[in-house]
Amino acid sequence: MWRAALLAMALSGTPALAEEAPLPPGPDGRWQVTLLDDTAIEPADGVTLDLQGGRITGRSGCNRFFGSYTLTLGFAFGDLGMTRMACPGRPGEIEARFLTVTAKVNDWRLTAEGLELLLDERAILRAIPAP
Repeated sequence: MWRAALLAMALSGTPALAEEAPLPPGPDGRWQVTLLDDTAIEPADGVTLDLQGGRITGRSGCNRFFGSYTLTLGFAFGDLGMTRMACPGRPGEIEARFLTVTAKVNDWRLTAEGLELLLDERAILRAIPAP
């Protein structure tokens, strides 16, 4: 009899023995990028992310970008559009790395330090809350 009662609760969606875990907070917010794969990014490099409800804007080291992201089964960037200024030297190198890294991201997590965008379990982009 008790098995039938548990089965009925499970099928009806009624919580029986365990409470549902709350959803973790999302990655929305303004972020200053500090690491792109194995390259340290300085505040002066100006790499930023602004994530808000599936939309993303920011700076990639030289140009501004905009687009979308999804959180279904991890994290994925949609197509990114950007301005097209010429970026010689370090800004161009950082931007090229940014575009390579964002194409690989498949998950995310929040840490005590900030946001990590991951390739599987490895952080390939780290960011702290922007001032």
